[in-house]
Amino acid sequence: ALQYFFSLPLAFVVGIYVGLHMSASGSGVYAPEWQSVLEYAWINLAHTSSIRRDELLLNTKHLQGDEESIFGALESKQLFDGNTLLWDPQIQYTSSETTPNIEEEELYTLPPLVLRKLDDDGSVDADTEVKRCQKYGFGFDASRKQRRRLFFGGMIADESFTILQTVATEMRNMFHTVAFIESNSTGSHQHRNFRFPPGSKRRSVLNKLYGDNTTVTVDYVIVVDRAKNYIKSLDKLSTMRQQIMMEHQLRQQVLERWQRNGMRLDDVAIFGDADEMFTRDFLRALQTCDVPEFRVGQDCKRPKILGRAQVFEGSPECIVGNNFKLWKPDALVGECVDGIGDKNIHPPPKRMWGRQNFRAPGHGYDENYDDYFASHGSKAISNGQKMYPLWTPADMRGVAGGRQTPKEITAFHLHNFFSSGQEIRDKYSKYAENLPRAKAVPLGLIHEDISLSIACLYGTKDLGKSRKLEAGGFESVDAAYTPILYQDEAFRKFDHSRFRKLVLKDETDYGHAIGSCENWNCDGCNPRACDFKNISSYRPPG
Repeated sequence: ALQYFFSLPLAFVVGIYVGLHMSASGSGVYAPEWQSVLEYAWINLAHTSSIRRDELLLNTKHLQGDEESIFGALESKQLFDGNTLLWDPQIQYTSSETTPNIEEEELYTLPPLVLRKLDDDGSVDADTEVKRCQKYGFGFDASRKQRRRLFFGGMIADESFTILQTVATEMRNMFHTVAFIESNSTGSHQHRNFRFPPGSKRRSVLNKLYGDNTTVTVDYVIVVDRAKNYIKSLDKLSTMRQQIMMEHQLRQQVLERWQRNGMRLDDVAIFGDADEMFTRDFLRALQTCDVPEFRVGQDCKRPKILGRAQVFEGSPECIVGNNFKLWKPDALVGECVDGIGDKNIHPPPKRMWGRQNFRAPGHGYDENYDDYFASHGSKAISNGQKMYPLWTPADMRGVAGGRQTPKEITAFHLHNFFSSGQEIRDKYSKYAENLPRAKAVPLGLIHEDISLSIACLYGTKDLGKSRKLEAGGFESVDAAYTPILYQDEAFRKFDHSRFRKLVLKDETDYGHAIGSCENWNCDGCNPRACDFKNISSYRPPG
């Protein structure tokens, strides 16, 4: 019954998402395929500050003639003046909240020696590549003279520039395209300000972080609350399902950008968040080695190469222990990416809640494709070989179908690296976790992940049933498989000092605590049920 409910086109419009695409490489106005579940109007602007009303009408023809209500909603958000859809980066459209300017956030000055080392590692040297490929269980094709092109895509929100610089340094001048999606709505459907609007200083800095050889784009999605139906209708769904639907709709726009920037069948697509990435050495391996999943003629059943990510919590010195690793990010060849590969031999699967969400059971969600082949028959057969669906961002993040290489560490995840305690509180109160306590309690009692980093800062070792820290901090792990910037001791001190200042400042307003998990409900799946006990005996002065 639920599956049937989610497959129905809704008679009312529960929201309007207006995607504003602005980059030097884009042009024109276009609309993606129409969605069958949530009715969306997308308007994509390319290197311009306004769009005429008649152009907007071209993209709202599916809204059943209710255009005046649409324009009324846009006007109420100061996005429309009667004839023109306006975009002014100086206007705060969505909230009265403020975020710090880039002038108030510090960027680390990369030593010239580091920059030279990063920019000089692009040539293909056979002896070096053979050793690198063997290290990850790959072969080496000596006939390859050029590296594969890399495309990254993911969402961006309130990540600190420390995170962005750390990840961007790893990727510097290696990627053809870095494509971000930013929305003015959180996962729990609360308004937020755009942090990287067109023409802003933050946007300019972001463009430069990844190197001169990389095109960086930010596509903006504006969520307009129309007649308050948006929140009411989604209230019927669980908070987690609302979050999933929102994220999948946003992530889908990465495919549009990759297409516009010219992704080819032999390019490598990497999908992740702004705080995670493969190590630079592994990225070079993906570009050059003979990776079976990247060979021509993929059936696309299990096309992903998965990272084995070391998790840093809040600071370079705070590493999650007990051999805890995340299976992210995800990489696959363009031949298996939706919108890039051949849909004639890879027919689309049935999906649970519409085109952009998870594959339905029997169509690959659980790696069972019986219903998929029963539905498509010979259309999913090519040269006697079964062919499987192309992969959307929702599939890349949520569907099994890949492998990790034998190497212990191939990636890293920088979790909860923020510039202020308030940003941490906003994340846990407004995004997926949606924890009301995040607005009032000490940082260490919000979530076990934050408690872990607070314990790291104060040297507390026993956290009950919570995850453990890597004893010895950064010095206890192999630096060769950490972010390049973390191999610079001065940068680690710089970044750890940021975290220390953040915590001490927040504790002056909210107090100090270190939470010990007293039950097994403290994981990310059920953080509301977590029973925290303050085990800290320390009391800050005053």
